[in-house]
Amino acid sequence: MNEQKESFEMATVSSVGAVDSAAGAKRIELVSDRNKGPPDEPDALAVDDGLSDGGVTKVSLDFQGELNAFASEWPTLDDPKSAICHGFQTADFIRAWVDTIGAACGAEVAFVRVSEAGGLRRPLMFLPFAIETKKGVRILRFIDGDVSDYNGPIVFPWTPDWSAPDCQTLWCRVLEVLPAIDVVALEKMPKTILGTTNPLAALETEPWPVSCHAATLLKDWPTFAEVRTSPPKRYARYQRSLRREYDVVYTASDAMDQEAANAALVSLFKQKARRFAETRVPGFEAGDGKQDFYTAMTLNQASQPHVHLSVLTANDEVLACQWGFVFKDRYYYLICGNETGVWAKYSPGRMINEAMLEWCHEQGLTYADFGIGDEAYKYEYCDEHATLLSHRAALTAKGRLFVSGTQALERLRATSIWQKVRPYKWIVLRALRGERK
Repeated sequence: MNEQKESFEMATVSSVGAVDSAAGAKRIELVSDRNKGPPDEPDALAVDDGLSDGGVTKVSLDFQGELNAFASEWPTLDDPKSAICHGFQTADFIRAWVDTIGAACGAEVAFVRVSEAGGLRRPLMFLPFAIETKKGVRILRFIDGDVSDYNGPIVFPWTPDWSAPDCQTLWCRVLEVLPAIDVVALEKMPKTILGTTNPLAALETEPWPVSCHAATLLKDWPTFAEVRTSPPKRYARYQRSLRREYDVVYTASDAMDQEAANAALVSLFKQKARRFAETRVPGFEAGDGKQDFYTAMTLNQASQPHVHLSVLTANDEVLACQWGFVFKDRYYYLICGNETGVWAKYSPGRMINEAMLEWCHEQGLTYADFGIGDEAYKYEYCDEHATLLSHRAALTAKGRLFVSGTQALERLRATSIWQKVRPYKWIVLRALRGERK
């Protein structure tokens, strides 16, 4: 193994890569001197695959500026293609993001395929990125825009369990094939991807401030309901009272026509906007594309069967709405809104959560993923808690100035004075936007 590591270190220093940047695409293939094949074979980066016999995997890297170039191998909501990833990395999710949020912020997308250099050339990893420009600084991020809870690569059952040094070297090669960037800001990365090692967790990382949470759905629903969804006695009493006085109905999108789905989205967006204003935090800001994203995912023919838009009503009056989607055996809960005022005592948000959990159980799903955020109610429902990581690096002088400024602003935001003033910032900004309208 020591001899093999030495070979890999030689690859890091002495490999020579060939880059083809024609038509917005790049390909770089590298190999160490020791592992280089015959002259007629393509060069490749030789990476120790961690096998006890000292096996080596040669990999090549391809960059494309559009997803269609890799469409035949990229997982979709309908067809995972053996991929190990979260639903946020599927082609359906990405395409909706590109057409809405990506277009709104002027992001440039970048897709990298890491594959075997010879033989079947099977994909080993896909990396979906967005490059955003802020104040002239080009920032590499995952495709996210606050609608993704888990960010990271797509891996496969045959992806080698590379060592940390190999992952770090591979990342350096990824940066070589990408367009020029100033800052890397990879956020909300899980340590593992559904139980499989995340190669990017080997980079220099720091903990993300909040975690993700999911509920494992037991086979016996009554047992799960008793353990995980039993409300406090006060809420239980109010909910029984609500059901006696009103016709309480939970309706999912598979029972809605397009008109009903549109109406549900309007109600959801209205409830969320009110909540954002009440809590004085940024939400669906004008022109950010988020509402368009959820609408596109809901109405698009490919993603529509996987979207779960639900509404809780009492005598046809909307009490709560929820939006999520299903990928493989997991439901991803993204946004929820509920009415307040006279309805608050009935806890309609809790009621729609529990109706969703029962729906997930009826569908035979294994997990109900409540996503990012450490709200107290998630610890009641959830038994899985995923720590997230971030990796930030400045690659240029301009990038270093930007990162320094960002870090200074983060320190300011952590102060008690900022926390007191922060809510009023959004009041002023929203007031100004209202005047401009």
